[in-house]
Amino acid sequence: MNWDLLRRDAFVLFAKYSPKVTLGTFDLTLLASAKLAGATRLLSFDQTLKAMAVAEGLEVFPGLNEAGKGLLARLKR
Repeated sequence: MNWDLLRRDAFVLFAKYSPKVTLGTFDLTLLASAKLAGATRLLSFDQTLKAMAVAEGLEVFPGLNEAGKGLLARLKR
């Protein structure tokens, strides 16, 4: 893993989504890592992470629940 690219991409995600929802740095790092690795799907039980992943174009499993869908709507504003 290229740590400089990971840090850069995590900062981009933070700048994009932190004004809209409360984010965890570990969640941002996981999503940035997945995207850098070329992932198309993400397995998670955390609704915030899954909502960010969907907003970034990844498929998630299991799907978003109602709370996750609400977070996704806030992220897309």
